[in-house]
Amino acid sequence: MKLRFDEEDHAYFLDGKRVKAVTSVAKIPLDTYKLEQFSKRMVVTGMARRPDLVEQAAAHIGDDRVLNGIAQDAEKEAKADGGARRGTAVHRITDRIDGGEEIVPTALASHVQATWEELWTASELEVIPEYMERIVVYPDLKVCGKLDRIGRTRKGVLVVCDTKTGKWELAFPHSAAAQLALYANVDGSPITHMYRRYHPKCQAVLDTYQAEVAGERF
Repeated sequence: MKLRFDEEDHAYFLDGKRVKAVTSVAKIPLDTYKLEQFSKRMVVTGMARRPDLVEQAAAHIGDDRVLNGIAQDAEKEAKADGGARRGTAVHRITDRIDGGEEIVPTALASHVQATWEELWTASELEVIPEYMERIVVYPDLKVCGKLDRIGRTRKGVLVVCDTKTGKWELAFPHSAAAQLALYANVDGSPITHMYRRYHPKCQAVLDTYQAEVAGERF
């Protein structure tokens, strides 16, 4: 079985065929309506900002493949605002911190580093750098996903961790719960419990599921 991950479109392929992502499978109906409406608004906003996309759409009416690509481009354009860029930056900074990479001491980076370390200390967890950004696969279900990181408690228990930023994760934690359950149970291991820590200063949520996680599983 050959696995390929397209970073730009966040798409997974098994043996050349696109398969579902864990985040898609984990969507819970409770938050679907508002998220779908938000997505539609983003497409409309992106089209308004990019007249060239409107022209492309007009030239390819009826071509689903091309129109899907145009819609994706429009959504990306709409999300390329200050708030979205800040959320992406916060996520990347936390990755650099936990991965032991150099942190350029900008105002945002210094702020996130201080508050992020507070968050991990409060959670009584330490990150395991070698298990960051690992892809998990359900071959039979044709589902793949990439977990953020694995942490370790003071008692040595390993936990699957996922970093969240933005208001949706706070308002609708249900999808995050299902998402981490899929990561933690990739080989059928039972979940014992979930807990979350939120740090308002850096607007980040650290969701964790405690499970007996074996290294070879990833």
